[in-house]
Amino acid sequence: MNAIRSTLLILVAAASLAAPLAAQARGAPMVTFENIAFSDGRTLTLEQVKRAVIRAASSKQWAASVKSDNTVRATYTKGRHSAVVDVVFTRSSYSIRYVDSNDLNYSDQDGKATIHPAYNKAITALRQSIDAQLRTVS
Repeated sequence: MNAIRSTLLILVAAASLAAPLAAQARGAPMVTFENIAFSDGRTLTLEQVKRAVIRAASSKQWAASVKSDNTVRATYTKGRHSAVVDVVFTRSSYSIRYVDSNDLNYSDQDGKATIHPAYNKAITALRQSIDAQLRTVS
């Protein structure tokens, strides 16, 4: 009886330790980037911004395609996981907007989107790369 009680306590303890990790794997609040002004306050042409976004996406292993004059669609794929975003831009700012994903546990309940933390990491790296590329435009 004592061995059963000890085993049961170990199982309960293990489950309580694993629960936070499982919750994190399921989803974190989705990071969004809206109307990010260019850091140096410059105004560029739409073509300059588009080229900078494409270079930034490529440097972070996102496949980029031109969707319109002011939108680049970027797709990130790693194994069976993928994320699709639109980078919508003006001559002085840009936004990175979620479009779709596969196997990243996206959920939107009551206007609060959650997704796997890997998406947030990838999208933040994309933003940093865009900012870096925009600073190099002459």
